[in-house]
Amino acid sequence: MARVRVEDISDGDVEAYLYCTLDETAPIASWPYKMRLVPVPAESCLECPKGVTEYVSMRGSLPSATGTYTCVAVAAVASGDSFVCSKSLIEPKPLNSDTKVNESQKESYEVGNVTRILAKWDFNTEDCTKLTSGVLGASTFSLSAKQDDVKCNSSYVAAQTSWSTDDSADFEKDIYWAIVVDTTGYTNIALSFEIRSSKPDNLVTVAYRVTDGGKFTAIGDPVAIPNSSLAKIDATLPETAANAGKVTMAIFPHKTEWKNNVGPNIRIDNVVVRGVAIEN
Repeated sequence: MARVRVEDISDGDVEAYLYCTLDETAPIASWPYKMRLVPVPAESCLECPKGVTEYVSMRGSLPSATGTYTCVAVAAVASGDSFVCSKSLIEPKPLNSDTKVNESQKESYEVGNVTRILAKWDFNTEDCTKLTSGVLGASTFSLSAKQDDVKCNSSYVAAQTSWSTDDSADFEKDIYWAIVVDTTGYTNIALSFEIRSSKPDNLVTVAYRVTDGGKFTAIGDPVAIPNSSLAKIDATLPETAANAGKVTMAIFPHKTEWKNNVGPNIRIDNVVVRGVAIEN
């Protein structure tokens, strides 16, 4: 049950709502949710300071869709003014159209077995291979060849190097983008990323291994890499990658053509590794 406390406002009746957005870690698109909050009798909130009213949700829980909901409580008075408030914020603050809500004013509620972002790279920083977010801070993203071949852009990472020219990826010798995470405590491991080539007719194969030095195993069949725009690739790892310690996921571009001893420019963006926490 959602609860929020607001200071009574004298110039009109207060209508309070909880506005929630389903976090991107959930397996469906984000969407807004509006929950009506109703005041509870003063005698039901004995610890409430004088002049403060506690509001609770009309329903007992958030929607049943699995995920993490980020919620902001908003109280609107008859005059049309709006105020942001939370359990830790007794004093209402005006909420204008250009007002950004601080993280401290948000409440998070989890429903079901939440799919979490374990590691994410959006390549929007100067050190573009640095982890952007995720619960597994030790995760890494790199190129298996010379790191000097990695070029950072303002919104993606790219490399023009000696990519494979073969129709099939050779996991023993081919160059690849490497994503390393520790999956201990997590199951349902999945990788997603966006990719684009400067040349047509290239392919990409996704593979994984659960130990350093072990052999890679392909995840699905090779997929065509577009050269007109970035395309999203999704790969779900087998259960052997769940709760398995260090896992390396590899993105192998292949079937490329070389010019001056280098292959096409392969761009990568929005690399995300997800997983579901194993309950004790």
